[in-house]
Amino acid sequence: MIRTFQILAAILVCIAAYFLWMENKDGVLVATALAACSFFMSIRFQAKERLTRSATERRATGESDD
Repeated sequence: MIRTFQILAAILVCIAAYFLWMENKDGVLVATALAACSFFMSIRFQAKERLTRSATERRATGESDD
């Protein structure tokens, strides 16, 4: 899932560059906004995965969640 959003963000940045080259400002805005959302979704999934992994490790070692 993480890699999917990263690839999607890269593709959308390329699309935004194309729209910029074609001087389509509305297309640049939309593609850039979607690329930023996709990038931050990949960051969110990375953080969620890390938190889940650390919680699982804490449970395995017997530490409290405090």
